Amino acid sequence: MNFDYQKYSKYIEYVNIGIFALAGLLFFRENNNKKYALKNSLYLPQEDFNNNKFEESLFGTYDYDGFYYLAYKYKGTEIDHIVNLYISMALMNSGYYKQAYDYLENITSKNMKKYGDVIGSKIFALKGDVCVELKKYDKAIISYNRAINILKNNYIDNPKYIMKIVLIYEEKKEYKKA
Repeated sequence: MNFDYQKYSKYIEYVNIGIFALAGLLFFRENNNKKYALKNSLYLPQEDFNNNKFEESLFGTYDYDGFYYLAYKYKGTEIDHIVNLYISMALMNSGYYKQAYDYLENITSKNMKKYGDVIGSKIFALKGDVCVELKKYDKAIISYNRAINILKNNYIDNPKYIMKIVLIYEEKKEYKKA
């Protein structure tokens, strides 16, 4: 018995389109499930962070995972940059300035485009704050200047960064630059 391809080609084409459409839907659904799971799993660590329970937000508890695990588990998703920023802020607020600096150095050495302008500016400002705590004043000035340059017309945050630069120059007793 010969198979007449011409006779059934239209139906075969519809089946192929259906298979590709189903594969696309399954991929889209899996990707959305991952994003949804990450958004839901961020809630409890964010609550701890907002309540100044920084170590619990980083490491989690028996009931939920902390930011460190979430950053590992959901690496490469759209929201992982938010988790990385929370980790850096929690480390700084916990007094782990060296670890926060190392983490921020790792973040800023990557492609900053994925963070967007606003978050990128905040990352450099946070890096400047950490550098001030570590008394790395020259690196702090560079970080604050990068934060200012990312959002040139930001009239809310940029004056704060400029004031921090002035205070650093005063701390270094470089009054003319201040």
